Amino acid sequence: MAKILAIPRRSGFPAFVFVLALLPGGFAEDSRALAATCAESSVTASQVRSRQDVEVFVQCAKDLLEAEGTEKAYQAFHEDERWLMDRTYIYVSSIALPGRGSTAIVYPPDPSREGLEWSLAMDRFGPDPRNARADPALAAEQAEGTWRYYEWRNPATGETELKTGYVIAVDWDGTPAFIGTGVYEPDLPGACNPGTVNAWLLTVEPSEDSLRAFVRCAAYELESKGFFAQTSLTSDRRWSAGATYVFGVDLYGGQIFTGSRPVTGGPSPLEWGDDPKAFFADRDLVGLGAAFGETFLYYKAVNPMSGSVHRKVGFVKRVIVQGKTILVGSGYYVGCIDGNCVPLIPVNGQIIPVPGGGVDVADQSGACPAARDLISGIAKQTDPKAFQGVNYGFYTDFHPLSYASTQDSADPAFNQPVGYEPDLVAAVDTFAGKSMSFNPKGIGNPFSGIWLKSAQDEYDMVGGGITALTQRTFDESGAEAIRFGVGHVGFRQSLLVSESSEITRHSDLTSDHRVGVLRGTTGEARMLVLTGITSADGVVRAGTQVTLEDGSVIVAGAAGTPEELRVSAAASSDAVATRVRLTPATANDPQVVYLASEDALLGAVVDGSIDAVARGEIGNSLAASEMPGLQVTAIDTSATERGAFSYPATPAGDELRGAVNAVVNCLTDGGRLGILEWLQSDGSVFRDRARSLR
Repeated sequence: MAKILAIPRRSGFPAFVFVLALLPGGFAEDSRALAATCAESSVTASQVRSRQDVEVFVQCAKDLLEAEGTEKAYQAFHEDERWLMDRTYIYVSSIALPGRGSTAIVYPPDPSREGLEWSLAMDRFGPDPRNARADPALAAEQAEGTWRYYEWRNPATGETELKTGYVIAVDWDGTPAFIGTGVYEPDLPGACNPGTVNAWLLTVEPSEDSLRAFVRCAAYELESKGFFAQTSLTSDRRWSAGATYVFGVDLYGGQIFTGSRPVTGGPSPLEWGDDPKAFFADRDLVGLGAAFGETFLYYKAVNPMSGSVHRKVGFVKRVIVQGKTILVGSGYYVGCIDGNCVPLIPVNGQIIPVPGGGVDVADQSGACPAARDLISGIAKQTDPKAFQGVNYGFYTDFHPLSYASTQDSADPAFNQPVGYEPDLVAAVDTFAGKSMSFNPKGIGNPFSGIWLKSAQDEYDMVGGGITALTQRTFDESGAEAIRFGVGHVGFRQSLLVSESSEITRHSDLTSDHRVGVLRGTTGEARMLVLTGITSADGVVRAGTQVTLEDGSVIVAGAAGTPEELRVSAAASSDAVATRVRLTPATANDPQVVYLASEDALLGAVVDGSIDAVARGEIGNSLAASEMPGLQVTAIDTSATERGAFSYPATPAGDELRGAVNAVVNCLTDGGRLGILEWLQSDGSVFRDRARSLR
């Protein structure tokens, strides 16, 4: 039976700046020689990608300021999508003067900072570059434009990241100032965050930008660790997922390593065959890549996931490791050549059938011997029945991760788990034989706080698509109550909307829109941060009205309201624990509607009672594939989190956690297998591995 997996195209990838003087084979040239004026070219916030884009974008902002004046420019920089899109925005700050720091004049991510000095702003490299003291030489340089390098909070992720900025001196109503923007670069040596640069993200939404960042980060890994990095580059799930993998060749095209793992079995193929020059029709693209330092390549290759020939977009980067020159590369497949292949991955957001049956049962990670030794040791310990009858609490309303066929707790089916996590637990039981068994117990709505139930006597472990966050391990007193096991599934947040909806990103949401959520979920918390209703640490924006179950209303920041109202994925203020609606403080924020269950959310978006459901990509994608008229959009590519089981923070809990972790590592092949493989195998992947590898 075929499954349907719908994973839509994400809206874009973080913008890059390419400093040519730093690239092998590049050249050093004054940036002013590269800049195009706004009259010659034009670019919007959503189009900012290259260094020249950044310069043109800032030049156009300067031209707008000079043509329209500060009042109209201020409004445009805050409200017009040409100038403001997710993490790309225009800022204006006064030039620092002796005895006085730089002051924020325009700062769209947080207008409350406007009018305040940046004097206390620091990053790990020292004082904020805005506060470099003015002198004639510096002012002259800024008049033509200069680059700045620093760390700054990314409004799209809430995290402090490396940023490259470009500024030009301007006059703001008689105040010497500079206008600028910047880009967060995911492929710098000090960046390369595994959550934003990894094989899975490149697989589900391929692009040349994301491929280049992926290969550059793999090259940094090889440069920093030497040939020892080959192990992680060929086996770590960050670098290998489905048909996406890293390879390395020498200057003769000879393959040094590859992460390709054909599902059809057999040895990994040579990326460019025995004769790379012949492979590329007598053109020496290996030499070309070495000469230019890095280059894109376009060719045909066998997709290891389907065994069929596809077109492939590749990218290679030259590195020198322990005196040896290597081309590190990767690529993605863009189209079937032989007309006979069924892709096993989502391509460009289309709904694609995922065939069932068949799974590689090889223990590539080497995790299974340790799991077998541990299970064998249980039978020999003082209490060999210690892990029998483990009380496994599971959430009953998260399809397809963890659910029951009914939400009626009086029905026996309420305690019969279904889904990805229950199949994984059942496979742990099979692998362990008589040494471990589980007693499932359903946990219904509300979802909020279910992870802490593993600290209660009724449960020994709890699952249900729970995102493993450090903040969730503490109880109300601040004491550590639970600990999470090994991550076994990845989560990204998204919006589920009707096919006729024009909502494509969180910034499209306004006070005219109603977004449905469940209390206490990461879907709720991430949506609130991305829309600006809360800060990154969950503080509710002043002026936001919170309606409670009893009909009363609390206004954040108003007299008589607790000093700070917080709503986060870990915990929320007691004052808003029964929230049923958030009414925005500004026209740029959506209304938030709290419903009681996933079924209620899906029904509401179908009948138009709400405009979007803020929920994880996995659940939303499956709903869109099963319910005509719905689509998934606004996928949050900036943050990928891991789901795990929770256990009590006790010696007994640690023993159980260690045992289950060992077997889960074996069954998932050290994290290489997850929900995509579970869908592909029609739910049999973990069960088959448990029977074959125990």
